[in-house]
Amino acid sequence: MNIIEIIDSVWRISSNAKGPTVAIVGGTHGNERTGIELVKRLLADCLSGRFILTRGELLLALGNPRAIEKHQRGSEAGADLNRCFTANSLGSKGARYEEQRARELAEIFARVHLGIDIHATNTPSEPFLVSQRFPDSQIEQLCRCFKAGIVLTDPDWVFAGEPTTLDELFAKQGGVGLCYETGHASDTSRIDEVEQEIRQMLVMAGLLKNEAQIHVAQTRQSIYQLSQAITLTGDGFIYAEGVGARNFQVVKSGELIGHHGTRALVAQHAGFIVFPKLPSLWQTGKPVGYLARRIS
Repeated sequence: MNIIEIIDSVWRISSNAKGPTVAIVGGTHGNERTGIELVKRLLADCLSGRFILTRGELLLALGNPRAIEKHQRGSEAGADLNRCFTANSLGSKGARYEEQRARELAEIFARVHLGIDIHATNTPSEPFLVSQRFPDSQIEQLCRCFKAGIVLTDPDWVFAGEPTTLDELFAKQGGVGLCYETGHASDTSRIDEVEQEIRQMLVMAGLLKNEAQIHVAQTRQSIYQLSQAITLTGDGFIYAEGVGARNFQVVKSGELIGHHGTRALVAQHAGFIVFPKLPSLWQTGKPVGYLARRIS
């Protein structure tokens, strides 16, 4: 195999046979340690020869090196690499570090067939997957490599109104993009398990020979669809008591979710609170959380 660091913290591992290009990214947010440690492990295994590709190439990337060094979400307050993959951001000459990094990564990932961006949530959560193109037979098969019982999809672009995240970039550029939310950001207890899941996925993608210790989980997933953004207005927002503390919290139709100033926000349908943000990350005009409904 040939291993080259092509830009800061992005490595290309090439086999001697033609095949797909797969990208695995950790540390798009610098405080989400599971993905960071996983990329480091995979790189060490490649360098030592314990990990040998049978065909194709593997791109291993630490998404945001400056944020990783500072052990925080972005390189500075309010910065978020995973909101910089919009057409406008990628086509601009913005000078902020995250904007520059997004342009670098977008160029390198232009011909990726399958990209996995590994994340973790700010509030407690079970593991889940995010795929813009779900349901899709190929994606369904790949998702079963992961011990995550939930797949979240967003065909109506509720999340940001347009492709903005790294996994959405992979899909927009013609590949398959998955975001894997491995659990809470402070929890690194699943690193061994996540590593096995990624290896299963590489076997299924044809880059790695099957090994005795690798068993495809074939997990049955429930499918959820984003339905509404909860946006912070100039009137402020406060969650109702007991709401917004964790991901995939159940809400009933008509249940009080919170208040924009004195105006009550109630659930228009039965569903779940997803991606509730910590108040320290709230920005006026931006979502503080979302509603989703189960579709299968």
